[in-house]
Amino acid sequence: MQRQASLRVNLLPFIHRTSTHRLALPVLLVAVLAFAGASCSQPGVTDTGAQEQEGLDPEPDRGVVEGVVVDKDEFLSEEATPQTYEGASILIHQAVESGTYKVAAGQPERTSYESGQEVAELTSRENGYWHIDLEPGTYFVRAFYRDESYSADVFVEVGRDSVTHVTLELVHGV
Repeated sequence: MQRQASLRVNLLPFIHRTSTHRLALPVLLVAVLAFAGASCSQPGVTDTGAQEQEGLDPEPDRGVVEGVVVDKDEFLSEEATPQTYEGASILIHQAVESGTYKVAAGQPERTSYESGQEVAELTSRENGYWHIDLEPGTYFVRAFYRDESYSADVFVEVGRDSVTHVTLELVHGV
């Protein structure tokens, strides 16, 4: 089952989060989505349900987030073969509510999130695979590989006794 996100994608990772940008980003996001008439699903996040993945039984009252670090296809040359990344740093931060907004009149309010305190750092293993048990809640997950590659922040909702898969797509040399 593909989990729907409420437009909680960090679209502008290069903007410093000052108080003036916190106001500008939701306004920009509302304008873009109103123009496009878009509804978004969080790319790279799949809720695989309660303990559906073999061997990934969460500790009691916790959830598992597991995933893989791969190349982002759109940034590869035509000759390049996508690969996975062993040794990538995975950073997990709490997602903290930062306000609410409406995409358009008559639409329900949505919640905005910003990155909070770091709760974990781990390293991807063979074939770019990684996993971690977390308390139920909301998080941002991001990968870094060496100094020149990174993924976007991916918003994840961790449920009790569930397993959620996240694909972290690396952008290189930017």
